[in-house]
Amino acid sequence: METKIWLTEEETQEYLGMKRTTLWKLRKQGVIHHSMIGNKVYYHKPSIEELLFQNSTLR
Repeated sequence: METKIWLTEEETQEYLGMKRTTLWKLRKQGVIHHSMIGNKVYYHKPSIEELLFQNSTLR
């Protein structure tokens, strides 16, 4: 089974439980890696997972 490396905007919204505007803000702030082809935005899943890991806390 092949693992997807790039997620569409809709897939990323569902994966993170975020709204489109929140993703847009993170993109503009340079927090989240993305690529654009035409008007389609794709997010780099390994970078998202690394960002989540770096911002996690142990309790």
